[in-house]
Amino acid sequence: MNIAVEETVSGAPVKLSDRAAERIAKLLSESESGTALRVAVEGGGCSGFQYRFDFVDDVAADDFVIRKAGAVVVVDPMSLPYMTGSEIDLVADLMGEGLQVNNPLASPRAAAGPVSPSDVRANGLHQIAVRTTDLDASIAFYRDVVEIPFIARFDPPGIAFFDAGGTRLMLSADAPAAQVYFLVDDLDAAHAEISALGHTFEGGPVMVHRDDRGQFAPSGTEEWMSFLRDPSGNLVGLVERRRPVG
Repeated sequence: MNIAVEETVSGAPVKLSDRAAERIAKLLSESESGTALRVAVEGGGCSGFQYRFDFVDDVAADDFVIRKAGAVVVVDPMSLPYMTGSEIDLVADLMGEGLQVNNPLASPRAAAGPVSPSDVRANGLHQIAVRTTDLDASIAFYRDVVEIPFIARFDPPGIAFFDAGGTRLMLSADAPAAQVYFLVDDLDAAHAEISALGHTFEGGPVMVHRDDRGQFAPSGTEEWMSFLRDPSGNLVGLVERRRPVG
């Protein structure tokens, strides 16, 4: 069964402006080939995400559906995480009027000539997607046990975001199982504190690597780890990097 909301629902992950809803409703009433407007993310370009708009008759069981003032917009489950927090608006320029997705997750840059090789190289890890089978329990685990900052939750579709040291962690039922590692300042203290909360570790603390060649850190740095499972069965590693004394 597809997820459908009125656009006015608080926390809806994608919204329609009044102008966009009015125009889409008018176009749908005049269309002979569609009962809904499908919006999909096709990839990234020099100015952010690229979007495709199509009038369609088919609505899949797992589509997210927005209804407002006679307008019907559908977003597929693969595109939805990349459009969370967006507003579909109607804008005008010298070429006329058109729909535009105002997306806070995109990082727009001005298109000023050819794209150089440095423009297309990754310059950091932006987001990690982690499977959840119980969103409430997973939020509590990462907020209260791992203690990383909670950003936001969106219902529907049932996803949540955390700030993992500048990298966004997304919890979603559609994400694959994952193995994630978090840096801590004092692994022994973290292990004892989390154990006292009733959580069971699968191993550690144990030294898993000593960087004698100085490839990842100053020569002699040791990486100590301890592992436990989150409520959805993902393996979570706590890591402390212990530098040599002296």
